[in-house]
Amino acid sequence: MSPIIPAPRSKRGTRKDDLAETLQWQIEHALHLTVALEFRFHATRRWSVDAVILSHMLAIEIEGGFFLPGGGRHTRGAGAREDCVKYSELCIAGFRLLRVLPEWVPSGHAFSLVERAVKGRP
Repeated sequence: MSPIIPAPRSKRGTRKDDLAETLQWQIEHALHLTVALEFRFHATRRWSVDAVILSHMLAIEIEGGFFLPGGGRHTRGAGAREDCVKYSELCIAGFRLLRVLPEWVPSGHAFSLVERAVKGRP
C-alpha cells in the first residue's frame, strides 16, 4: 500500500469538501490518476458524485450524516430512496461505486479501497 500523505487545507469550506479534496490529493499524488470532484454524470438530472476517476469509471461518494442525531438526508426514507435511484443510474452509466465513510479519508482506509479498486483496471 502506498503511504498516505496529508493534503493541504481546503479553501472551499465544508468538511465534506475538505474530505473530498484530501482524497483527491492522496489519489493524484500517490497513484498519479486524475480525480474530478463534484462530477455530474447524468444528462438530464442534476446528480453528481463527490469524486470520480474517469480513466477507471470509478465513482466515490463520501457518505455523511449516518451518525447524526435523527440521521441525515441520506438515511431518511425519501433521501435513501433517491440515493438508490441515483446509484442505480450511476451503474447503468457504466461506473463502479465506492461508498466511504468520512472517517475513512483521514485514516487512509478510503484511499486503500480506491487503490485496490484501480489495481485490476487499466
